[in-house]
This record gives sequence, C-alpha cells and structure tokens, in this order.
Amino acid sequence: MSADVLLRDEDGRLLLVKPALKAFWDLPGGVVGPAESPRSAARRRLSDKLGLAVTPGRLLVLEWVGPHESWAGQLMFVFDAGSLEAGRADTVRPVSEGIEDLAFVTLDEARNLLRSDVMSLLEKSLIALLTGGCDYFELA
Repeated sequence: MSADVLLRDEDGRLLLVKPALKAFWDLPGGVVGPAESPRSAARRRLSDKLGLAVTPGRLLVLEWVGPHESWAGQLMFVFDAGSLEAGRADTVRPVSEGIEDLAFVTLDEARNLLRSDVMSLLEKSLIALLTGGCDYFELA
C-alpha cells in the first residue's frame, strides 16, 4: 500500500516531490509501513520527508494497480491535505535525503513533470476534490 496527499499552497498550486530513488516526480507520501494505517503513513511521510505537521483529511482516491515491476499488486490511497496558509509554502524544504527537490506547480506544469500514471492519479484526485466525492479505480 502507498499513501499520498494532495497538498496545495495559498495560490492553489500543487506540491510535488522528486524522490532521490526515482527518475520521476511524484505526489508527496509513500509506502505504508507494517501495522500502519494509510492516513498515519501519509502524515508520517509529510513529517519525516518535508518537516510538515499536516493531518491528511478525507480520502479522494483509492486505486488498485495490478502486478507490475516487482510488485504483486498495490493499493494507492490519495488524501486531501488541504492548503498551506499564506507564506508557509515558501518555507517548505526537504528534511530527508530521500527527497532531492520539491515544487509547488500548476496543473500544466505537473503534466510536464509526472509520469502518465501519476498524472492520471493526480487528475482523479482533483476531480474528487472538486466534486466532493471519493472514487475507486482498478488498473490491470
């Protein structure tokens, strides 16, 4: 399982991170640890990797991804983490060697940084945010 968040700055730009061990940008979050809830994992990842004390809110998307690479299958949770108050986004920095960089970006900028599967997950999350819903998807 993995737990990611949709976190925005006061202008509505989206937070993306560049993990050190990946060749692509990603949503903030990561793998859920043993006996850890997805929401707790998302909160821990934000704290450990970015020094942010943010409690993820409602679930936006739950996506099952079938077997791929070394994974037998994966459940991906995306939570709404809200918006940072004015000026706070400028202070966010990686606090872990696991994150090379971060950026608050527009949706168009995200399209140039994210892999297509991550971009699809982001778009589904934004739709759920706007509609007030929560969606479940399966990708074979």
